Amino acid sequence: MHTLDRILVATSFSDRSADAVRKAAVLAAERHASLTLLHVVEPVKNRRVRGLVTQEMLLAARVNDAKRELAKLGGEIAARQGVPVELCVEVGDKFRAILAACKEADVLFVGGTAGRSVAPFSRPAAERLLEHCDIPILLVNGPQCLHYARALVVVRDAAGGVGALKAAGSLWPAAEKVVFYAVNARKQAPMQGPAASTSADSVQSSRSAHAVGYLRGLVRRAGLRVHDVSCRFRFGDACKAALAMQSEVHADVMVQTRRRSPSNAAFVLGKSASRLLATAPCDVLITAVTAAQPERPVQPRRRWRPERSAEPAA
Repeated sequence: MHTLDRILVATSFSDRSADAVRKAAVLAAERHASLTLLHVVEPVKNRRVRGLVTQEMLLAARVNDAKRELAKLGGEIAARQGVPVELCVEVGDKFRAILAACKEADVLFVGGTAGRSVAPFSRPAAERLLEHCDIPILLVNGPQCLHYARALVVVRDAAGGVGALKAAGSLWPAAEKVVFYAVNARKQAPMQGPAASTSADSVQSSRSAHAVGYLRGLVRRAGLRVHDVSCRFRFGDACKAALAMQSEVHADVMVQTRRRSPSNAAFVLGKSASRLLATAPCDVLITAVTAAQPERPVQPRRRWRPERSAEPAA
């Protein structure tokens, strides 16, 4: 991502969604970016419930409730951060509506799923967003902090590492950054490089030097200063090592990338990234390595937008 002018928050009015709104508002104030709050009302699919009242009456009541909740959130943000807020209520499929709104945003905030059996959005919708959305997605796992002081960038490959470092630098330029690579101990050569000695100590020393040089090269390619980024690596399982490093450096957010599938139809997270999303105690930013191909825009059935941004209550 090159700019941060438009921040989108998809909220379901849950606790974690509220945390996502607060953190997005702080970031918007710091970066002088516009902020959009989106809530999607899905039609009732349960036939028994639909038989009690008419669908139109039920949708109208839920839309009105969503308008009041968004207006309240918008007023609080305008009063505290002084950020102009655009409020949107849409009726339709959550995945399609959020995906369409992402085409007009630079980053998406949503409530995270770590440690919860019930997510703010249905798990299929959240997973599909990660697979198809081509902008960075920040999954907020709690109210631990409003300002990100330390970011842990988890590297899987060169392209992904550069993309993750660029995203971290764009979103949080003043944050302390740690770039981390987990070396698979089963592989004798985790990264291409000469093996100068056959002794175990010499080989490990050579790997250490090469790993640090490799990570510093990624930092330079991302346009960041090497002295501003701490380079770390460990041997072992990628997910366990990343979680241990997060606890060690007290990272407020972890950054990872997702790759395109061979068919270029969607992005894929990989096992390690999926495990991190399910267990990370902090927020997680997922960004794409490459830009997505243009997709056919999806029009929601209804859209509500207030005539002007919400103003703070007198």
